Amino acid sequence: MKRLFICGFLFLYINFSYAGEWGVSPIRIELLKSNPTSSVTVTNDGKTALNFIIKEMEWQQDEQGNDKYKESQDLVFFPKSFKLEGQSSRVIRIGFKNPPSGREKAYRLFIEELPPEK
Repeated sequence: MKRLFICGFLFLYINFSYAGEWGVSPIRIELLKSNPTSSVTVTNDGKTALNFIIKEMEWQQDEQGNDKYKESQDLVFFPKSFKLEGQSSRVIRIGFKNPPSGREKAYRLFIEELPPEK
């Protein structure tokens, strides 16, 4: 199973990963109180259809630099799952449900390729 992460500090940050025949672009997006929405594009350069599911996690690091994840409902994104035909792309829209006030937060959006349908 392949994974791609999106994270951020009061903005979303994308660690670009091009694994196999699919990828995500752009590498980084910012979500700010003044600009609470953005999008990324998932592209399938292969010839076969791929299925994806997306999960949101709040992200922090402990004192030793280890990643800590906690389920979050702070973001809204669409679609949450989708099928991407070969040689095509799909836009994922991302935004805050309620723009944060005060404290910075970081998130990772896991875009996971699901096993092929049988």
